[in-house]
Amino acid sequence: MAKYKKKKQPHEMASVAEVAKKQTQPSSQPQTGKNTPQLMTQQRANFALQAVQDAIANPSIESKEFKSQVRRLPGMLQVNGFGQAIAFYYAKGKSGKLPACGEVYALLERWLCEKSPHSPYRGVGAAEPRLLTAITSADQQAYRQAQAETQALLQWVKRFCEGLIVKEDSEPREET
Repeated sequence: MAKYKKKKQPHEMASVAEVAKKQTQPSSQPQTGKNTPQLMTQQRANFALQAVQDAIANPSIESKEFKSQVRRLPGMLQVNGFGQAIAFYYAKGKSGKLPACGEVYALLERWLCEKSPHSPYRGVGAAEPRLLTAITSADQQAYRQAQAETQALLQWVKRFCEGLIVKEDSEPREET
């Protein structure tokens, strides 16, 4: 009846270190000077920042409308479902009625079909619209994983929209 844990031998410790090293997945993103891969949240944040800056720089998209559509999407995902919400944003953007919806759809398509290293839709065929094609042709596990990845990315996009797209007040506030 041993009450104490067996102390690991040096050869056992090396194997644990090797396993940990194998589990670390290097990213395709630029690395820091320490040769450490970026965390998934860092990759999402980097992509989200770039996407928001691109949307702000695009003259055909009204920044406030983009911010509004980004803020609406997580609720739509919960109420209507992932596929239906994405199809809605695609349709509104394609029709030209709401170019901001098209921009939100495009950034999700780029992330889920091209940039995200852990997306189940990465490398989907060239059939347009790629994201909708992937959603309708993949299995349930891929659908759920893509929905979770979308929600995680949208948290960053919303944060950057809040910080970079300033609400313009018509009148300056006076303190009382």
